[in-house]
Amino acid sequence: MTTYEQSDQKQLLELAVLDAYGLLEPLETDLFNSAFLDAPVALQEEIQRIQ
Repeated sequence: MTTYEQSDQKQLLELAVLDAYGLLEPLETDLFNSAFLDAPVALQEEIQRIQ
């Protein structure tokens, strides 16, 4: 499993908000989805609550 630094978590959470509003470009959405799947379960659950 990938180790997530605090800055990586913050960036993923920020992207989650943009994704929820539909503000990511298609490539950014693909990268976000890939990073989401690689994230720890606890972070995935936090992102799901945000969205």
